[in-house]
Amino acid sequence: MKLTTAIVIALSAFVAAQDFAFSCDHNKFEFRDGHNAKAKCGRTHGGSRTTTLDLDRCFINDNGALRRDDRGKYSKSCVKCQMNPNRPSWMWCQCKDKSKNWKESEINLNDYLANQDGKLCCGNSCGTE
Repeated sequence: MKLTTAIVIALSAFVAAQDFAFSCDHNKFEFRDGHNAKAKCGRTHGGSRTTTLDLDRCFINDNGALRRDDRGKYSKSCVKCQMNPNRPSWMWCQCKDKSKNWKESEINLNDYLANQDGKLCCGNSCGTE
């Protein structure tokens, strides 16, 4: 029983780690150059820090749809990326499909970005101060 409880607690902590919107100020989330995300995130023991994460390390354009992938480079074929004002943790872009047509695409950053002691991270990549 104790082992099961420990596993459940560990898994809960892992899942919650992806949920950056609760510990980073996504209302002041900024994009620079269409792919550099700047955010102020809370630190583990209090305080906060501002970091910039290159989202090209996190997402690709898969035939007009944003997808999580460490190969990245979505910004080469997606433009006008911004946070969706109606869905605060969602990034919206216009991305080209294989036929060179523009498509609207959204991705919930909350599913893929994490706050690691004040640094915005995805996968093995973390932002810089």
